[in-house]
Amino acid sequence: MRKDFTNFCLDGLLPKGRAKSMDTPKRKPTKPKQPLTREEELLFENERLRCENALQKKFNALIQTKEETLKNLNVSHKQIKTNIRSKSTFRLYANG
Repeated sequence: MRKDFTNFCLDGLLPKGRAKSMDTPKRKPTKPKQPLTREEELLFENERLRCENALQKKFNALIQTKEETLKNLNVSHKQIKTNIRSKSTFRLYANG
């Protein structure tokens, strides 16, 4: 960029041509949709419900893991507080 400016002044900073336009992707012709049979509708609904159930299980497992982590952090935080308190009281008696 600096080289263009030193060689061509302001003309070196201007765009050098027209930007290439992107071609639109060619789409395959779609077949006209025929109404689904009752059996196909039930199969699609069954698959949708299975996916929903799997998603719900993963979500519940994630929440349970987070709750356990928070519970463990609270327990360890309480243990740290009690350790700090017991050491500080020991120091008070040792110095006094």
